[in-house]
Amino acid sequence: TISAATNSSTNSTVVKTLPRGILNPAFIKYNTYGTLNAARDNVIVVCHALTGNASLEAWWGDLLGPGKAFDTDQYFVVCCNILGSCYGSAGPESLRPGYDENNSESHRNISSKIPKNKHNQPIYGIDFPDVSVRDTVRLQLLLLKNELKINSVKCVIGGSFGGMQCVEYCVMAGATRPVGGSLDSDAGGVGSKKADAVGMSGVPYGIGEFTTKRNGRIEPFVRSAVPIACGAAHTAWQIGISETQRQAIYADPKWKNGRIDPHDPPHSGLSVARQVAMVSYRTPLGYHQKF
Repeated sequence: TISAATNSSTNSTVVKTLPRGILNPAFIKYNTYGTLNAARDNVIVVCHALTGNASLEAWWGDLLGPGKAFDTDQYFVVCCNILGSCYGSAGPESLRPGYDENNSESHRNISSKIPKNKHNQPIYGIDFPDVSVRDTVRLQLLLLKNELKINSVKCVIGGSFGGMQCVEYCVMAGATRPVGGSLDSDAGGVGSKKADAVGMSGVPYGIGEFTTKRNGRIEPFVRSAVPIACGAAHTAWQIGISETQRQAIYADPKWKNGRIDPHDPPHSGLSVARQVAMVSYRTPLGYHQKF
């Protein structure tokens, strides 16, 4: 797991109150397969769908291994768990920072407004900050470049929400010159104070931020991508379907405006929301052909 909260001036008091938009620390769970070569550029990144996890072998295992699509004899394969997940990365179920997780007495004295898990430990819960696809991809890129010291990624691949992550990888790391601005060698690249402060010469956050020096010149950090079963943006229809699912959860009396009882969560509302999701994942033609 990598913790990659960068350049944050938040203190423990601010973290406890959790104003929306602040996540400190931000950490992600990841797994690697295969061996990194000397050039540190034989890398394939596989992005999971919304309900997936970093255990690639659990859901695309048939594609992973020697001689397979994700050939571990040739490639160093990386799979990261997204922000907001419940499978190891920072998410609503993560312990809330600023509290002593081993002090049960302090837990009893915590305000009833602070969400808690089944063990009465304070967690983010409904107070977990909003995070975007770009937020989670940027944290993955920080992992790849700063933690694993990777020089270049051969390919990023993923389906559904994983495909959306692929698109963000292309936006953030698939070009050497951001749209509407330039990325010169003085900008400092990822993690530099100049790049963070000026927002890449006025270019919107993250666009073209990650490059690499390879073969004697500045190149995109990501060399190719395979986004599967996704679009460039949600349509109005998709947004409407997602809101319907949320309303199903809100309508469950056990939702309690997000201050749920961890021993009695709103399973009924979540069940209806998931049914709506499963129905909307296929087209009318798909149902006609299947049934």
